[in-house]
Amino acid sequence: AALKLQLQLLERASDPGARELAQQKLASGIDRATRLVQQLLALARQDAQAGSGTASLPQVDLSAIAMQAIADLAPAAQARKLDLGLAEGCESRPHLILHGDALALQSLVVNLLENAIKYVPEGSRIDVGWHQNAAGHGLSVEDSGPGIPESERQLVMTRFVRGDAATGSSGTGLGLAIAQAIAQRHGGRLELGVSSGLGGLRALVAWPSGEAPQR
Repeated sequence: AALKLQLQLLERASDPGARELAQQKLASGIDRATRLVQQLLALARQDAQAGSGTASLPQVDLSAIAMQAIADLAPAAQARKLDLGLAEGCESRPHLILHGDALALQSLVVNLLENAIKYVPEGSRIDVGWHQNAAGHGLSVEDSGPGIPESERQLVMTRFVRGDAATGSSGTGLGLAIAQAIAQRHGGRLELGVSSGLGGLRALVAWPSGEAPQR
């Protein structure tokens, strides 16, 4: 309905300025609709494969996927004057290796990074890191933005739900739900908390000890 209305406004535009504005709004609407369809398809794939397990899938270097995602999204971060990069010390740490769906894990990391890039204020910092200890293994995306109140953290991982901080910005309310579904399919869990180093949101994908072998 929204796209149809924007098309009608374009058809009725009587001068070049109004026509250009209508074209921009239509293009933006098409982009949002395309993004929504892509995310719904991603969720449908995860729903269809839920419970199937990943032990029979090839080993995937999750750390390499994260580093590639940083490179791919660097232009979007630079456009908002964001400092996006690896957390201190990560380059010298062993990589996280696990059996999994490489495309799905890429989608998980990209969704977490896009969420941070979209909602932190300009000039903020976003760190991507991973850790391994006796309790388990994890990949984190932390930022220096306003974070998400504790009362909203579980809620925003529900499909089509967005936090108060997202009011006024574009989005589908599906990014964190997709990340959570992919994490669960791979034996992990998505946890939202406070970054001890940057003060904003920490999105942590955690695996119990033994779930993610190291290299």
